[in-house]
Amino acid sequence: MTDPRDIFAKAEWILTGGQGWDSFYGAHERAIRHASAHNWFIQPESEVRLFEEIDDCRSNVAELDILMSESTRALLADIEHRTAHDFPPRAHIVSEAFELHRAGRYLASIPLMLATAEGIGWDDTGKSLFNVHRNRPEIAGWIDKNPERYHGITFLSALMESHPMAKPRPGFLNRHQVLHGRQLDYGSELFSLQAISLLGFVGWAFSDDGLISVQDVATRSKAKQ
Repeated sequence: MTDPRDIFAKAEWILTGGQGWDSFYGAHERAIRHASAHNWFIQPESEVRLFEEIDDCRSNVAELDILMSESTRALLADIEHRTAHDFPPRAHIVSEAFELHRAGRYLASIPLMLATAEGIGWDDTGKSLFNVHRNRPEIAGWIDKNPERYHGITFLSALMESHPMAKPRPGFLNRHQVLHGRQLDYGSELFSLQAISLLGFVGWAFSDDGLISVQDVATRSKAKQ
């Protein structure tokens, strides 16, 4: 009789390309953190090969921007439909933001994208995606304190460090500076695509079947108390 442990070991080898689960998830998390450090966020519709392609960019930010711009641009309809479907009260704002983006009105689309992403995260956690506390976004502490969320921790790691939208860095889109009228040169397709990638990721994380487990639903309201 075949030992079940042998079956699981073989399945792990096949599914991870021989890396093992620890190395497999470690490589994914490294790519996710590298992308978010440059204001790019993975989508549930993203192809698996994207993780390796992000790694291949290494310190070449221009190459990463091209890669993620193409990936996000190809998923615009998916992100819009998914976000509007999962958050019906926000559907009219999501529709307006994407219409503005497609019309090239990035000065208007970007604030709507950022505000909607913040609202989605705040509704469930009472914490900000952008306000920084002890050098990390406020929401990182919420993730730290709730072990139930660890089934999605590889992907949620994108929100655990201070990406430029939260902590300003020269040449990068920053939510605080945009909404307070301090960043005046943000109206580009690149920055709008980055805001869309954040919105799509946050919408995925906090959807009913997203990265936050069903076990968390009962505790969500407590986060705001």
